[in-house]
Parts: sequence; structure tokens; C-alpha cells
Amino acid sequence: MAQIECDKKLDLDDPLNRPSFLNASSDQMKTIQEKGNKKIKGIQKYDGNQFKSTQLFKGIKEQESPKDLIYFDVDNYNKPKKLIFYYASFKFLDIIKIVKEHFIDATHSLLEFKMLFYMISAKFPNTHAFPICQFVVYPNTSENIAFCLKAFFNWAKVKPKYFMSDCAQEIENAIINSFPEVILHWCAVHVMRAFRKNLKDYAFESSDKLILDTKMNYLAYGRNGKKEWIEPTFKKILEIAEKFPEFSKYIQNQWISNQERWTAAERDENLALTNNISESINKKIKYYYFGGTIFMRFDRFVMKLIDFIVPSFFTEFLKI
Repeated sequence: MAQIECDKKLDLDDPLNRPSFLNASSDQMKTIQEKGNKKIKGIQKYDGNQFKSTQLFKGIKEQESPKDLIYFDVDNYNKPKKLIFYYASFKFLDIIKIVKEHFIDATHSLLEFKMLFYMISAKFPNTHAFPICQFVVYPNTSENIAFCLKAFFNWAKVKPKYFMSDCAQEIENAIINSFPEVILHWCAVHVMRAFRKNLKDYAFESSDKLILDTKMNYLAYGRNGKKEWIEPTFKKILEIAEKFPEFSKYIQNQWISNQERWTAAERDENLALTNNISESINKKIKYYYFGGTIFMRFDRFVMKLIDFIVPSFFTEFLKI
């Protein structure tokens, strides 16, 4: 209550009553940013350390909105070796419970110390992407990611059924170890990107490279494909790949053994093939809301995320 009264005196209104960033006029946008900066500076003046001020802000938010999911822990205020932060608004709970497929993606270079900012997103009939949970982990280990995932889904009282991610081992281990029954799919874009990166390191004839790329691309994107076509397609790929035993081994270990993760024929036709849902929203937040800032202060990041960015998406969603 003290913080709410303080906000009133400083003319800092409830973030959920502010106009959406996307529909705000230039004058409204300027006012929103000025009020936000005023609040951030007001908290930072109590302690210049970015992590101590984050703890202070967390305490304030817990009083303002006790139903929200918010957690912050850091082992050292000066040179952290471990840090975990996550946040989800209780106002999204009804939305979260109807999500069929969850998308997860990480953003680099936004925060200091090479911390990764993760976003769990969802798609609805009238939206391209909608963020339902945000978290930061350092270091980027499957254990730390799993800690955040479990906390979020336990809080939401939801058991995820489908997950979409890139091919990162840390993300896969975190999801599978946390939710053994979940069906995890890899983004077709990332699959082809990884495949092509490895393919260019081998001196195949250009005609062979074209066949390999075409076959893999068909497996990753071919909605009209059938499961019984997967094996003969891989057989053709291996016939060419065997010219370089190391590359053939890579195909078998990375792609054939994990075919249920990424081949289009292995997934329901109503499920997505790519992770552009999560990637698009991460890019918007990184380059639009945060203005392309690199290695920003952690406290400023958290305050803007919770007080302005997340409420803006909620405001926009209510208009649908």
C-alpha cells in the first residue's frame, strides 16, 4: 500500500490502465516512458547496485500483486555466479489454461554477464504470438531452465502437452526432464540452419549438396508427407552422405535418431513447424520495447518488463 501511495504522489499510475504501446500516440508514449523512468530512478536511488534494487522492486511487486508469479535470486551482488529470475502475471491465468502448444526461445546480448532472457509464448486464433512467462538464467544450464519451467507450470496448474524449441540441448533436457510425457518438437528453420552449417564443411559435389538439402527440407517442412516415406528418404540421404563417413555419422546421430522431434510427418497437422511464434515476440521486445539496448542494467530490464511490457501485451489482447 505504501508503494501505491508513493506512486500516486509521483503521478505513476497503474500500468494496466496505461494505453498499449502499440496504439499510444507519440505524446502518450513519451509520458509513459517518463513516468517509468521516474519510478526506476526512484528505486535505484535507494541502492545503486542493480541486483539489490531488483530485490527491492521484487518486494514492492509482491505487495502490489501477491497473486503474480515472481522470483529473483542471485548469489553475489557484485559478480554473480548464479542468477535466476522469472515472472508471470496472474491476469494471464485464464489464457494460459487454454494453451495447446508452448513455444520457448532465448534472447542473447540484452543483459550483462551473458545472461539469457527466455520467453514462453503461445499462439491464439487472433494473435501471432503472446508472452505468458519470462525468465532469466545464469549460467544457461538445463537445471536452471528446468527450475523456471517447473515453477511456472506448477503455479499455473497446467501440464504442458506440446513444446516447440530450437535444437539447443539445454532446452531439450530441461523440458524432457521436467515433463517426461511432453511432446517436444524442433523448429524446422533451426533444423535446416544447423544441417546447412554442417553440410558446407564437406566437399560434396554441388549436385549432391542440392539433393541432400532438398531431401532434408522436405522432411522438415513437408506437410503432405507420410511417415512411411521417412525411412526411404533417409536411405537416399545416407547413400550420398556415406561419401564422408563423419558426415554420415552426424546425420544418423543428430537427425535420424531424433526424427520424431523435427520431421513434419511425425507431428499433428495442427501443430506449428517453426518457432517463429516465440522468436518474433523476442525480437519485438528486444529491438522495439528495449530499443535494441545491449547489456542493460538488470534492474531496469526487470522494472520495464513487469511494469510496461507485459501489461501492454495484456491490454492489446483484451481488445481482440
